[in-house]
Amino acid sequence: FGGELMTGKGRSQRMQYFKDTMVFSVGNKTWAKVDTAACSPSARSGHHAAVVGAGAAQTMYMFGGEFGNAKGTSFTHLNDTWAFDSASRRWSEVKTTGDTPSARSGHRTVGLESSLLLFGGFSDNGRTTR
Repeated sequence: FGGELMTGKGRSQRMQYFKDTMVFSVGNKTWAKVDTAACSPSARSGHHAAVVGAGAAQTMYMFGGEFGNAKGTSFTHLNDTWAFDSASRRWSEVKTTGDTPSARSGHRTVGLESSLLLFGGFSDNGRTTR
């Protein structure tokens, strides 16, 4: 899901952010785009995802990331959580409670049984980096 593409240099530099969902078939060695027009996360990069569950009941959870302007000079960091159901191939936003992680990108997540472990990342508001 998602990602970014930077083209050009200097004043002609442009950033493009993606929000497409692709599935790779290991057996067939083919990529296919998943139709997620009804509901999907906003375009972003720097996010991370991990799978929880086994067999046909696998769900991929994605947290955070960033989105920037076309020139790549300002960024908005995100702290939303999304779930991609492998059986239905549909995204749904997860409304979380508790001590929600701060907005960030560049972090890592790992699925641990029925939980996610999130570590690190950064948030840059143009003045300080946390």
